[in-house]
Amino acid sequence: MASVAALVALVLVLVVLYLSSSSVPCSELTQPAKVDTVLAMFPNFPRSTIEIDLSHTGSVEETCERILSGALVPPPTPPPTAAATAAQSPRAGAPDLAAFAPSPYLAAKPVEAEPPKKWEATPEARQMNLRQRKEFMVQQARKKFLEAQAAAAAQAPAGAGTPGASGSQ
Repeated sequence: MASVAALVALVLVLVVLYLSSSSVPCSELTQPAKVDTVLAMFPNFPRSTIEIDLSHTGSVEETCERILSGALVPPPTPPPTAAATAAQSPRAGAPDLAAFAPSPYLAAKPVEAEPPKKWEATPEARQMNLRQRKEFMVQQARKKFLEAQAAAAAQAPAGAGTPGASGSQ
C-alpha cells in the first residue's frame, strides 16, 4: 500500500512540474522559422495565432492544413472607427479627382463624319474601326453636352431675378 501512495505522489509531482513548465511563452516553444514559413503562406493570420497553433501541432504542414480546412481561423478584425475613417479622408465630402481624369478621346483629332458600320476582315482593322466609332460617339456626346450647357448658361442670367429660382441644380 505504501508503494501505491508513493507512486501516486510521484505522478502528482510530475504533473505539477509538467504544468508549471508549460507556462513558457508560445514564441519560445515554436521555432521562428516555422512561424515565418506559415506567415509567408497566410499573411492575414496574426503571428500569435500561428505560434499558438504551432505549439499545439508542432508541424508546419498540420498548421497549414488546419488553416486550409477552416479549423483555424484568424480573429475578426474590429470595424473601423469614425475617427480612423476621418483620418483617412481629410475632406469627407470631397470628390475623388481621379474619377474626373481627362478622357483620351478629348485629345484625339475631331472625327468629322461617322465611320462606316461594317465588319472588317482582320482583327486589327475591326479594332481600328471600333475605336474610331467610339471616338466619334464620345465627341458627339461631348458636343451635345457643351451645347446644352451653353444654352442653360444663356438662359440663367435672364431667370436669375425670378422668385423661387435658386443656384442649385
